Amino acid sequence: MILRALSLVLLATPAVAACPVPADMDGAGVRFTAETGDVETFTRSADGVTQSTVESRSKPMVRAELAKGLYLTRIYDVVDGGSANEVSYSYPTALGNLPEPFAQGALTLTVEGTDDQGKFKSTETYTFGAASGLTIGTCAFEMIPVELTYAGTDQWDLFHYLPEYGLSYLAATFAADGAKTDYSFNDVMGLR
Repeated sequence: MILRALSLVLLATPAVAACPVPADMDGAGVRFTAETGDVETFTRSADGVTQSTVESRSKPMVRAELAKGLYLTRIYDVVDGGSANEVSYSYPTALGNLPEPFAQGALTLTVEGTDDQGKFKSTETYTFGAASGLTIGTCAFEMIPVELTYAGTDQWDLFHYLPEYGLSYLAATFAADGAKTDYSFNDVMGLR
């Protein structure tokens, strides 16, 4: 009888946060938490697009859509259930033809964008570093660092791409004056 009661209690208890597994991307997602309390949650839609939602205590909620988990196609603020300050991007090839990020490679693309000011173009170079291990909290991942540079500027961004999950997150920005801003997470969990 005690064993049966314990079983019922365990079934009624919410799942303890656990390291994510790749299948979480197709369900409720994978959530990363920063020391600031900001969280970034990733999910993957049926069409293979990775969606990132950033919730911050100091800024509006931001949602981004990423082809192949890296190439930004749309970003906007979520305001009253709708979108604001939207920017969309298109690439010189169909999104399905963009390459998966690959270790020790590089790719330069001319990207066309549209925002509330109109249309614009930029040339972006993605430089993929060597795959290495990354630990967040108690969870270990394979990670490919991706340096994203923009033609005509000395600013660049560093992303961490997690190939098993098909997602990337901004790890650092480097301003033209050399100033670096780190974005790091201290916890990650699969949402089940």
